[in-house]
Amino acid sequence: QLQLKIEELESKLQEMQKNGIPVAVTDRPAEQPKTQRAVKKAYKAPSGKINQVLKQATKPDLNTVKSKWGELLEQLGMQNQKSLAALLSEAEPVAASTEAFVVKFKYDIHCQMAMENNRFVEVIASIMQQLTGHRMEIAGVPESQWQGLREDFISTQQFDGPEETDSKEEDPFIAEARKLVGDDLLEIKE
Repeated sequence: QLQLKIEELESKLQEMQKNGIPVAVTDRPAEQPKTQRAVKKAYKAPSGKINQVLKQATKPDLNTVKSKWGELLEQLGMQNQKSLAALLSEAEPVAASTEAFVVKFKYDIHCQMAMENNRFVEVIASIMQQLTGHRMEIAGVPESQWQGLREDFISTQQFDGPEETDSKEEDPFIAEARKLVGDDLLEIKE
C-alpha cells in the first residue's frame, strides 16, 4: 500500500514536470511591486501645513519639543513601537508652534514611511499630548526638501510683512545680538 502511494506521488510529480509548474506566475508578483515602488518613490512634503507651522513657530515651542524628544523616543520603545522609534532615530525637530511641529528626516524614505502611516502620526500626537499637556500634530519633511521650503517661506514672509523686515534691517546691532545670544535671552527696549 505504501508502494502504491509512492508510485502515485511519483506519477503526479512527473506530470507536473512535463506540464510545468507556472513559474512565470510566481515571478510576476515580484515584478509588479517594483514598478509600483518606482511610481511611489518621490515624497512631497506638505508645504501648506509646514508653512502654517512656520508662521506660528516660536523658539520656546521648538525648545519644548527638543527637550521632550528623548522622552518621546523612550515612550515609543516602552509601547513596543520600536519600528516607529527607528524611523525617528535620525530625525530632528526643526520648527514648532503650540499646535504642531516639523520634523526633518535624514532620508526621504523614512519620512515617507512615517508620514503615510496614520498610526504613526496618531501615536506621536498622543505621546506629545502626554509630555507637553497639549496635542501637537507632526509634519514631516525630508532633509533634501527642508532648506527649499524654509527659504520659500522666508521669502514670502518678506513680501507679506514689510514692517517686520524694516525694523530688523534698521538696527544691525539687534540682528547681531540675536545671532550671539538667541531670541530667548534677548530683551529689546525702545
